[in-house]
Amino acid sequence: MPYFTQEFINKVIDSSDIVRIVSRHTTLTRKGQRYWGLCPFPDHNEKTPSFSVKPEGVYYCFGCEKGGNVVNFVMEMNRLTFTEAIEFLANEANIPLEYDTSRGGSQERHSSKKTIYEINRNAANYYYTNLMKTPAALKYLSERGIGASAVKTFGLGYSLPEGGLYAHLRDKGFRKEDMLEASLVRENSGRVYDYFRGRIMYPILDVNNNIVGFGGRVMDKSEPKYLNSPENSVFYKRSMLYNLNRAKSALSSNPMIIVEGYMDVISLYDKGIKTVCATLGTALGEKHASIIKRYTDNVILCYDGDSPGKKAALRGSSILENEGLNVKVLLLPDDHDPDSYIRAYGTKAFIDRVAEAKYATDFKLDELFLKYDVSDVNDRARLLSEAAETVSQVRDEVKWDYYAQQLSQRTDTPLSTVRNLIYTKGGRSTASPENLASGSAPKENPSPAYSAKELTMLRYIMDSRDNYLRFTEAGGANFFTGEMADLYEEMEKLYAQGCVDMEKELIYNTELVRQAALLSTVEADIPAGDVPRYVNSLLADMYGEKLRQIKKQIDDVNSTKDKTVLIQEQRYLKQKLIELKSGV
Repeated sequence: MPYFTQEFINKVIDSSDIVRIVSRHTTLTRKGQRYWGLCPFPDHNEKTPSFSVKPEGVYYCFGCEKGGNVVNFVMEMNRLTFTEAIEFLANEANIPLEYDTSRGGSQERHSSKKTIYEINRNAANYYYTNLMKTPAALKYLSERGIGASAVKTFGLGYSLPEGGLYAHLRDKGFRKEDMLEASLVRENSGRVYDYFRGRIMYPILDVNNNIVGFGGRVMDKSEPKYLNSPENSVFYKRSMLYNLNRAKSALSSNPMIIVEGYMDVISLYDKGIKTVCATLGTALGEKHASIIKRYTDNVILCYDGDSPGKKAALRGSSILENEGLNVKVLLLPDDHDPDSYIRAYGTKAFIDRVAEAKYATDFKLDELFLKYDVSDVNDRARLLSEAAETVSQVRDEVKWDYYAQQLSQRTDTPLSTVRNLIYTKGGRSTASPENLASGSAPKENPSPAYSAKELTMLRYIMDSRDNYLRFTEAGGANFFTGEMADLYEEMEKLYAQGCVDMEKELIYNTELVRQAALLSTVEADIPAGDVPRYVNSLLADMYGEKLRQIKKQIDDVNSTKDKTVLIQEQRYLKQKLIELKSGV
């Protein structure tokens, strides 16, 4: 397979006119600094324009939330691979193809991957040997319910606090350059040291059983709790599912169960739940959905029943449904995750819970009924509007009438009213009068998954290095959530490397360009003097959310967590909030 240098890819992107290319598929009208039109993607049938294009090189749809650069658009619209899209765009721009010859072509690239696989295999054996010689690590796993069988099945290991992997691999004859490429060691001022130290190690395998990376977990309360291998030529965490290599053989007759962490997977698998998988510290995304689609049409999201778990289920179920999958949601009690639940109640109880999982649409509607008071006329109107929007996203319109009847009965509203509302939301009637009258672009409310405050600050940081420095000097750090935390981490790295045009750099980024496209739709006019206030507000939001979760746990009479510890955490966070507010 041909391989291109990043410089050539950048050249192709810079030479491609995204407005001209998109205009072949939808009519674009300029409004301000952006172009607007109906979303051209076949799986998003809309009547009111919500698709925006920025001439600098990115697009974003406020309806289906797809976004990216010109390469992403061509791949999505024409169903091309990345390489095919680059070749297509190079031909469009009359640029001669320049394949990467520094590695000798695709065969040498394959050999490089083979070397990394071999390094990872040797590292896994080394970590496993360390684990067998470390009683404290074995005791930790045993106390978590992980016995010898699970340790062997998943190849668990332990990285020594003092390191040692670099010397071990060097003695095996591997080159330092290959170890650096495998992301297992790092080099600073001529000193080479292990990337993972003092952690339980979880080898990550691809569907062909090659070890492509590792996850590492501390055994104490230090941070970060989990650490994954940095991405490299064989490891892309946003397109990986932990345990898919084992689960795939059983997926033809069973749904895939998606959980949040390594321990959840290992615990469930060890107790007979074989089709369990997890994402690798990132939110469930479109790439995950497309991979899942290759193996099964049926998915169950099994998350904690707390607020973050519900948000993850709402967001993840929509992404999976957009891929055409049948999705159910299983929320466990607030004080349990899948690991603790199956250890406390056993396999049968967990299977019984799985049988009670709700279809994603039913779950979303039930959440709305918890949010609003049906007896209040204003609340009922808001509930019906949001519920109709939810139902209208269901691809099978035969189900629209079923849900219309359910909503009619639950809200004591005439069936015809509910049915008409659903069909209107689904674009089966005229577009909204206000948009037709004004001809204006839709209100820019990019994504309910992230707060406006979060997006505004990230856009501010993206605009210039000076803004980033003001943010960090005001005490700013990675307070962000989901994929936006990954985006901030990338911007932090690029600024450290001297980046002067962050938006441009992110347009070149294959993994994060969709998030960058979303940020490109946000305005961030923050006076320099207001940055500390914004930072404190973000931190206060984070503390506030933690306090809400702790209060729920304290108030829950069935919770098994230590109330004394929870109260101490509560006092600490309240004090931090007081300090923040006094400093604003």
